[in-house]
Amino acid sequence: MVDINDKLCWGRSVGVYLSSNRITISEVGSTLTGKKVLKQDTVKYDTKGPGCYLKDILEKHLSQRQRKSVPVSIGLGPEQTFFITCLCNFEQNEKPSLKDLLEASRAGSALEPDQIVADYYKISKLKLMGNQLWTLAACRYQLATELFTSVQNAEVQNVRLQPSPLSLLLTQKKHRSKKKWKVAISVFLHIAGGLAVLEIDGKPLIWREFVFSPEERSQKIKSAIRTIQAHSATSLNNPVIEGIILQGKDASGLVETLIDDLGMDVTAIDEEGYTDTQCSHSLALLAKKNNEQANLDLFRTLRDKPGIMDMFPWKRAISVALAVACMGFMMWQKLTGLTNQYNSLRRQNAEYKWSKGKRTGEISNERKQLLTEVEAVSKFLSSRVIWSDYLRDLPTRLPMNACLTNIWGVSEMKEMNKKKQGRKEKRSLTLRGITKFAEGIAAPQEIEVFLDSLRNVKLLRRDFPQVQLAEIKWRREGTSDIAMFTVVALPKKKTGSEDKK
Repeated sequence: MVDINDKLCWGRSVGVYLSSNRITISEVGSTLTGKKVLKQDTVKYDTKGPGCYLKDILEKHLSQRQRKSVPVSIGLGPEQTFFITCLCNFEQNEKPSLKDLLEASRAGSALEPDQIVADYYKISKLKLMGNQLWTLAACRYQLATELFTSVQNAEVQNVRLQPSPLSLLLTQKKHRSKKKWKVAISVFLHIAGGLAVLEIDGKPLIWREFVFSPEERSQKIKSAIRTIQAHSATSLNNPVIEGIILQGKDASGLVETLIDDLGMDVTAIDEEGYTDTQCSHSLALLAKKNNEQANLDLFRTLRDKPGIMDMFPWKRAISVALAVACMGFMMWQKLTGLTNQYNSLRRQNAEYKWSKGKRTGEISNERKQLLTEVEAVSKFLSSRVIWSDYLRDLPTRLPMNACLTNIWGVSEMKEMNKKKQGRKEKRSLTLRGITKFAEGIAAPQEIEVFLDSLRNVKLLRRDFPQVQLAEIKWRREGTSDIAMFTVVALPKKKTGSEDKK
C-alpha cells in the first residue's frame, strides 16, 4: 500500500555515497510528517569503476524531469579524498592559488596540481592565533572525470562532488555535546572501523579513517585520536581539545577506557555512526543547503565556464520585470484618473470666464457677500409666515351671523447681526370682527365657537398656538345689539432655559 505522505512530498534531494566497492543512494523529501527517507538502495561495482554504475542508479531513481531540478550530492569516502585545513597568512583581499595552499598544507610534494581536482574555501568566521583558516579538498583527476562523465550522460544538472565526512559532520547535529565544547574530536564508528574528525565551532578541519578488529577496537580509536592531535599541533598551532564525542552502536562501553587512557572528557551517543546509509542520507540533507561548506564542489574545475546567457539571472529578471509591469499598470491607472479629473476641472473653469480677470482675494470677498445674502434669504424663508394661507382658511371658520372687519399680522425677520440676535422678534396675529347677540348676554356664543375653531387650526398651532379673546365691545344699531370682538394669536412662549440658549 502506497503511503499518502510519499505522494505529498516536496523539496526532494538525493545523496550518493561512493565507498571502496559500493554505491549507496538515498532520496529524502519533506512530507506532512517532516523530513523522510523516500528511497534507499545499494549497488556493488567491480573493477570497471563506479562510473557506469553511477549513471544506471541515477537513471533508475530519478525521472527525466527530476534530473533537471532535484539537487544531487555525490560524496567520496575518506580513502578517495584528501582533506585538510591549514593556516595561511595571505593578504586580506588576496585569493591564494591551489599550489600555494598545497605548499601551506605541506602536501605539495605528494599532490601535483595537474593530477588532481580540488576546491577550497576560507573559513571566514573562525581564526586561530590571528591567522586565517583555509580548507582544501581534492581527489584524483581520473576518478573525478569518470564520475563527471557519468553524471553528464545521465543528464543530471544540479550536482556536486564533495567529501562525504564533511556532510556527515555538518548534518549530524544530534552529536553536539551538551557541554558546548568549542574544540572537540568527533569519532563516528561502524562495525569494523570509524572516522575521527577534529572540529572547531562545528566546522570539520582534519579527519582520519581507521579500521580495527573486535579485540583492538579501543586501541585503534585512541591511535586515531592521537594522530588527529599530532596533525592539529603541527598544522593548527595545537588548539586545546576540550573533549571527545563518540557516536555509534555500543559507544558508551568505550567511555571509561578512553577517559583513563587519554585523560580527556568523553561523551557517547549510542546511535548509527559511520555507515554507508548514514553518509548517503547526510549527503542528501546537505544537497539543499547553501552555506560555504555545503558548496564545496570538486566538479567545479571540470565544468565548462558559464557563458553570459548562463550567468544571467533569468528568474530574478523575470520577477523584476513582472513587478515593474504591475507598478507601471498601477501608475497608468493613477495617471488616467488624474488626467480625467484635470480635464473635468478645466471644463468647469471654462464655464466661469468672469473670474479670469479677478484675483483670489476679490473672489473671496464676493463669495463672503453671496454667502451672507444666501444666509439671510435662508433665514427669511425658514421663519416667514405665509399670510395668504390664513386669509383663505380663517374666514371659512366664522359663524353665519359674524364677519371679520380687520386682519393684522406682524412677523419680524431675524437679525443677521450676531450681537442683536438676543432681541425678541415681534410676531402676532390680530383678528377683529362683529356679530349680533341677544340682550342680557355678556358674550355671544358665536365668539366662543369661533375661538374653539381657531385653536384647532393647524396653521395657528404651528405659528401662533396661543389664541385668546383680547376684548369685546357692544353697540346698538337700530333695533339690534352688535358685539365687536378682538382675537389675538401669539407664538409659543419660550421657557427660561430656551431664553438663555
